[in-house]
Amino acid sequence: MATQVERSSATREKVIAATIACLVERGYPGVTIAAVAERAGVSRGAVTHQYPDKARLVVEVVEEIGRRRTDEVLAMLEDIPAGPRRVEVGLDALWDKFNDPIYTAALEVYVAARTDPKLHPRVLQLEEDLDEAIRAVIRAMAGPVRSPRRLEVRADVLLNTMRGLALMYATGAPTEPLDRAWAQTRADARDALLALAR
Repeated sequence: MATQVERSSATREKVIAATIACLVERGYPGVTIAAVAERAGVSRGAVTHQYPDKARLVVEVVEEIGRRRTDEVLAMLEDIPAGPRRVEVGLDALWDKFNDPIYTAALEVYVAARTDPKLHPRVLQLEEDLDEAIRAVIRAMAGPVRSPRRLEVRADVLLNTMRGLALMYATGAPTEPLDRAWAQTRADARDALLALAR
């Protein structure tokens, strides 16, 4: 028989999956505690016990999944020696994360935060935390470098380019030019990160 901790963890995972699905399918305005509870197959009380309001629900879910995704990439990189393969694997893994439904869900939250005074400060902190997690992945990809400052600049350029391209993919823009842009971005980032290596 499952323990209370195991049941609580299972409920939380259902709520997380349901929240992401609701954000992707309905957008932020269509996400409610009731809709998430119904989708997850749990009571409203089970949702509000862990997430007392909608803003906290969506921000904490996006943050949790974003953290998990970057942790997965970091764990993958640990087994690969520094060098070209490590950079390439890291770039491809990061790009996969930007093409995950979590990014579409995050976009819905970011757009809603523009005009929602309750959501706005939480999303600013979320963005800061996720950006730092992605920078940590890029630092891990590069390994020891001659100029940490130049690496941070390169990381910010790569992060914002991936974010912009992923936004265009998410909105249904024609993929051929986006594929070309990503291929060039990947090649440029690979060369830049390897050039910074000690």
